Amino acid sequence: MACAEALVKEFAQVLRERDVNGLYAWLRVAETSSIVELQALARSIWIDRPAVRLEWSNGRVEGSVNTRKLAKRAMYGRVKFDLLRQRLLYVAQLHEFSSSRVPENQLELRITRARTVLAA
Repeated sequence: MACAEALVKEFAQVLRERDVNGLYAWLRVAETSSIVELQALARSIWIDRPAVRLEWSNGRVEGSVNTRKLAKRAMYGRVKFDLLRQRLLYVAQLHEFSSSRVPENQLELRITRARTVLAA
């Protein structure tokens, strides 16, 4: 049991530090451990190792999708399609403007313009 706890803590540390070489070392140790579940985890991560080595992330896209889903869920069953469409466009505009590096005064101006366009 102590071996499993040590391996899990080491795995968490490797993930926090995003240490690819440390991950490979952990995979070798986990594959030789007596714990079947950790062996299976190590094998499946080893098979997917090209995905582990990527230097980029799709977190920004996922955040954008999540924002739109939240807006859609908040209005589910309350509105018709045209108002839902306007709401999603508004949220998309706000997300786009807030994620770009725009000075604060220009950001307020862009939000006002987006509101004007959507109100028309």
